[in-house]
Amino acid sequence: MIDTSQIAAICDPIFSKLKRQWEFDGRFGAALLVYAAAEEEVVGGVLGATLAHSWTSKTLSSAPGGMQTLANQVGGLDTGQRFCHSDPDASVVVFATVWPWGGGAKISLRVGCWGADLSSEDLGMAQAKLKSCFGLS
Repeated sequence: MIDTSQIAAICDPIFSKLKRQWEFDGRFGAALLVYAAAEEEVVGGVLGATLAHSWTSKTLSSAPGGMQTLANQVGGLDTGQRFCHSDPDASVVVFATVWPWGGGAKISLRVGCWGADLSSEDLGMAQAKLKSCFGLS
């Protein structure tokens, strides 16, 4: 059984500081927030304060191997996109993808959790905690 408190320690501040309505994206098993590009400074500041590691398509090759794999599993990175994550050595890693679209007018932020050695039961517990943190059922 996993300790989900580390998920809450990261996700609760993101939810409370952004004060937005989130959705659940089942394709990625992640909380989803779509926001205007004009809000990127605020959203980026919150992410930077909660997820210590951030990569772009140009820097991803310097990321720890497991994080490169995870970034590619969730769609990879194109120019202008970012992949952020918590401690890569933790049993559960909280990650975020920041993907501009609509000619750069909108940005999709997805926040999820992952662990290389998580059982399906533990992953289910992690995702349940994630949903709870973002007010999702």
